[in-house]
Amino acid sequence: MPSPNWTPSTLYAALASGVSVSNFAFDVTLLDQQDAIRVVLPAMGDLEIYIAVVNDVVVVDSALVPAEAVSDAQAFNAAVLSSRSLFPLSAIGLETDADGTGHYVMYGSLHAGSDLATVLTEIFTLATNVQTAAATFQSFFKQQDPL
Repeated sequence: MPSPNWTPSTLYAALASGVSVSNFAFDVTLLDQQDAIRVVLPAMGDLEIYIAVVNDVVVVDSALVPAEAVSDAQAFNAAVLSSRSLFPLSAIGLETDADGTGHYVMYGSLHAGSDLATVLTEIFTLATNVQTAAATFQSFFKQQDPL
């Protein structure tokens, strides 16, 4: 019998129970206003991962770089579109905040009925991919660090 789908509160409780991501401890917060979860990985430079549960899907994402920090958006976008095989289980997109600020984000998704080990794998894979992408695309960034 399949396990019940995660909700923000049940996934938060599972993540807050003392589990770790590939032996990396993390801090977890339930963001009540957004009905989302923030995971901070201190061992990875306090990298922030955000998790939302929408219907049957768990979406895991993290900021990569502000759009304004990219020196040549056309060349960067072309490089990103050619990078799919470099980042397993993850994709890169461009999102705009309510205030109009653009950010490149990296994200992945999985079924909301996935077991906790699979969710933890997705979190760790995304965190690793964000760090790899920041290093891989560093030449496209202006003289500031990615998020």
